[in-house]
Amino acid sequence: MADAKKNILTYAGLQELEAELEDLKVNKRKEVAQKIKEAREQGDLSENAEYDAAKDEQRDIEARIEDIEKILKNVEVVAESDIDDTKINVGCHIIIHDFEYDEDLEFSIVGSTQTNSLSGKISNESPLGHALIGHEVGDIVEVEMGDTVSKYKVLDIKKRNKLYYFKEFKKMAQQNKNEQQVDVNQLLKVRREKLADLQERGKDPFQITKYDVTNHTTEIKDNFEKFECEHDEEGKLVKDPAKLVSIAGRIMLKRVMGKASFCNVQDKTGNIQVYVARNELGDEPFEEYKDFKKMDIGDILVLRDILL
Repeated sequence: MADAKKNILTYAGLQELEAELEDLKVNKRKEVAQKIKEAREQGDLSENAEYDAAKDEQRDIEARIEDIEKILKNVEVVAESDIDDTKINVGCHIIIHDFEYDEDLEFSIVGSTQTNSLSGKISNESPLGHALIGHEVGDIVEVEMGDTVSKYKVLDIKKRNKLYYFKEFKKMAQQNKNEQQVDVNQLLKVRREKLADLQERGKDPFQITKYDVTNHTTEIKDNFEKFECEHDEEGKLVKDPAKLVSIAGRIMLKRVMGKASFCNVQDKTGNIQVYVARNELGDEPFEEYKDFKKMDIGDILVLRDILL
C-alpha cells in the first residue's frame, strides 16, 4: 500500500491548526451545545429554526475537528531555515507582476491544507502556485487558465522567519476578534441589499434550494487521479464529461485576484480549494463572476462541471 500523501505546512500553519483545534474542542463545542439546549427549551423541534441552525453548526464543528486531526496525523513541516529564497517553493513570500492587468500581486506559497485566500496564501497545488514553483526572480511564467494563458513576471522572493509568523499569528487573532465586534446591524443591512438584488434578478436563494451534486470534497481529494483531466498536445485541459464534478458547500475563505479568484469550499465531508477563472464561467462569465465576487464568507456556493 502506497504511503499516504504528506500534508505540507509551514511552522505558522502548524501553529494555526493546533490553535484552531484547541478552540473548537474547548470553546466551540460548549457554545454550540448551549445553543442546542436553549433551542430545545423552546418546545416543538419540527419547526425550530434555531435548533436546526445549531445542529448544522455542531455538524460543521465536528467535521472540521475530524479534518484537522486527519491533517495533523500526517504532516510535514517546512523549516524556514531550509528554504532556498533564490527559487520559489513552499514557505516563500513572493511578488509577481500580472501583465494582463498591469498590477503586482503579493502572496505566500503554502501547502494545500494551509490555504487561506483572505490572508494571501495560495496552495502549491493550485494552477498558479504549481506553475511558479522552482522559478527565480526575473523569470516569466505562463499559467494555463482553461482556454487562455496568463503571463506573470517574478519580481521578488522572500522567506519568513519564526518571529514573522508569530507576529502574523497574533495579528490574525486580533483581526478575528475585531471582526466579531463588527456592527451587526450594518452586516444585516448589507446582506438584505444583496438578497434584494438576487431576488430582483430571479436568483432568490430561498427559492433555489436544491443542487445536483456529483461528489463530495473528501472523495475528490482522496481519488484525485480518477477525476484529473488529461492535457492535449498544446498542454490545454481536455474536458472529459465523465470526469467533471459538481459540488456545493459554504465559502470558508475567499480572495479575489483580478480575473481569477481562490476560495475554500466546505461541505459535510471536508473542504477543498477552488480556483475560479472568470473566462471559464458558464454562458455569461462576466455576470457570473460579478455574482461570485459579491458572495460572502458562509454563503452556499454551487460549482458545476469543475475541471481538475
